[in-house]
This record gives sequence, C-alpha cells and structure tokens, in this order.
Amino acid sequence: MGTGGTFTSTTVETDLFFSRRIGLSDSGQPIPIIGGGRLAGKSGRHNIGILDIQTDSAFGRPGDNFLIGRYSSDILKRSRVGAIFVNKETTGGDPHYNRTVGADANLVLGKGLQITSYVAKTDTPGLQGNDLAFFGRVAYRDPSWSVWINYLDVQDNFNDEVGFVQRRGVKTTKAFFSPTPRPGRLGIRMLEPMAVFSYVTDQQNRLVTRTEHFMNGFYMQDGSFLNVIYQRNLDVLDTPFKIQSNVTIPVGTYEFDELDLRTTRTPRGASTSASPGSRCSSMAARGRR
Repeated sequence: MGTGGTFTSTTVETDLFFSRRIGLSDSGQPIPIIGGGRLAGKSGRHNIGILDIQTDSAFGRPGDNFLIGRYSSDILKRSRVGAIFVNKETTGGDPHYNRTVGADANLVLGKGLQITSYVAKTDTPGLQGNDLAFFGRVAYRDPSWSVWINYLDVQDNFNDEVGFVQRRGVKTTKAFFSPTPRPGRLGIRMLEPMAVFSYVTDQQNRLVTRTEHFMNGFYMQDGSFLNVIYQRNLDVLDTPFKIQSNVTIPVGTYEFDELDLRTTRTPRGASTSASPGSRCSSMAARGRR
C-alpha cells in the first residue's frame, strides 16, 4: 500500500518511516494484514497524515499494530518543517513495542541554497541510552556548479523497526563538488568533473570506511560521451567475513583502487540509448592486518 509523501520525513541513509516494513517479516516473507486505514490532507500551509494498520499473527509470533502520525507546515516560499511519530506495538499480550519520534526541516533559501536536517529518537525495551540519530545537510546548486556536505550520526541503540537504517553506531560525513563548464572548444560541448568524499567512523571517531571518488565526463559536440572514474577505497574489518564456505576474509584494514573508463558514441540522428558503447575497468587491491 503506497503511503505518499504525506507520511515521509527527510529521506537519506536513515529513513524514519519505511512502509515496506509493514506486512513483511525480517526475512522478507509476507505477513497477513487484517486491516487498516489512513487519513491524509492539507489545509493551507498545514499537512497532516495518520496511518494505522494491524497485522495478523504469523511464523509463531503475534501480530503488530502500526500507528504513524505525520505533521508538517509549509514555511517561507519553498520550505517545510515537520514532525513524525511512529509506534509499533505487539498485540496478543506480548509486551514488546518500538517507538520513533523525530523532527525535520527542509529550508530552501534563495535560488540555490538548501538546508536539510532531522533529529530522531527511538524507544525500545532493553535499549536505553545512545538511541539518537541526527542528520544535517547544506547544499548549493546553480547551472554552473553544485556542492553539498552532509553529516549523519546514528548511535548504537537507535532502533527504528519501522524505518530503514543502513548502518548503526557510525558517523558519516560526505562532501560533493561538481562544476559543469562548457568550453565549446576541441569538440567538447560540456565537462562534468566530480569529486565525492565519504568518511565513516564509529562512535569513538575511529575510521572504518573511506571512499574518495573522482570522475570527469566529456560530452562531445558530435553526441559521443567519455567518462573516466577513479576511486580509492578503505574498509576496516573487525570480525572475519565469510564470503564462501571455504573462503573467509580475515580481520584487517583493506585498501583498493578502482579505475573505470566508459565511452559512448551516438551517430547523428540516433538516440543515445541506442548508441554503441564500450567499457574498460580495472581494480588494484592491497591490505594490511
């Protein structure tokens, strides 16, 4: 059942409400839904949504009741602030529950500046403290260039059972910069250089993942395209990771580089999607324990 934008908070690596969590088990098996209802509407600057769904018992455990409440208000010309409440309560006498409350803002200032943020907290029996998540992003875009930086902090006990959380117990900082010059010389219609940096640390600020991504795209006057990508990666493995029954990657710090070259040539009068292309990739890996 689609829920629409009314029930959606700020969507990033951590989504506070993910509707596909309802009616599916942790392993992806369907869970019967007894019934539910929703109310969504807008009055002036005010937006409100209420969703309530009851699932049936399945796989040896009782059903759950899901209640989601979302309110937001349009401010300024193109901005919005809001709050969300998500309650999952197990029925049939089971005392388990999971609650999430959050507040978010999406501010568009001027023609190109955008500030997005949210703060959220979960409440789960047995998981007290270190249960917050925070996200902040500042972005600027115009026809000539684009830049943004964002920061996401998901504490160890942040347990959003009705949301989507990629990774807990980490702090993620990402930065992006991409100008789009149009030289109009040497047969080049537009260049698309790009640099993306991503650093992930644990809650003690120890680096666990690093990605440095560099790209330059060449859009030619004849419709052809050349893209060169170079990426440096670092991953810290704290526990052995089995990828096959007889292959296990040991604990250690692993670094690897990637180089990718793609070309596409579009004959005059043909669509880009139908044009022939080629790709050449290489990877170099190194590790230390």
